[in-house]
Amino acid sequence: MLRKTTRQIILFLLNSLILPQLIVSKGLYAVSVVKSFNTHYLKEYNVHINPGNDSLDIYLKIAKTFDQIPWLSLALNLKDTATNRSRRLLQYDVNLCDLLDKGRGKFLTAWIHNFWRYGNLPRSCPFKEGVYYWNNLTLDTRNIPPFLMLPSHYEALIKIYFKKRSKKEMISDTKLTMEWK
Repeated sequence: MLRKTTRQIILFLLNSLILPQLIVSKGLYAVSVVKSFNTHYLKEYNVHINPGNDSLDIYLKIAKTFDQIPWLSLALNLKDTATNRSRRLLQYDVNLCDLLDKGRGKFLTAWIHNFWRYGNLPRSCPFKEGVYYWNNLTLDTRNIPPFLMLPSHYEALIKIYFKKRSKKEMISDTKLTMEWK
C-alpha cells in the first residue's frame, strides 16, 4: 500500500501538471509522413494528410494476393524536438491475421475498428489483390493512456512485413510524425 506522502505527491502531480494539460489540449495532429514499400507486393501506397491535419487518406494497391501471414510492427515514440531523439513509449509486434480474426489487444483492436469504419480493410485474411482505401481516417486517441498524451511530438513507426525464417521481408514502412497540442 502506498504511503500517505507518496499518494499526496502523486495526486499533486496529477492535479497540477497532467490534468491541466489534458484539459487545454486540442488533440493529435499529423505533421508529416515518410513511407516506402516493396513493389513486389504493392503496386501503390499513398498517405495524404488532410487539411486541418486531423485525418489521413490512405490508398493501397496490393499487387498479388498475400500467400503468407503479414505481421504488423507498431511503435509509438515520444520525440524530443530539441535533441531530435526519440523515446519508445510502446511497441507491438503482432500477427495481422490474428488481430483481424480474433481482435487481440484492446489498444490495437480499437485502431483496427477505426480502419474498418473509414475504409475497406478486410475482416480476415488473406489480403487479396486489389485496392484498399481509408478516407478521413482520424487519429483516434481514446485508447491511448492519458498520461502518455501530453503536449509534445510523437512518431508512429508502422511496418508491415512477412516473417521469412529469421528475417523480415518488408511490405511497407511508414513513419507518421504527430503533434499533441
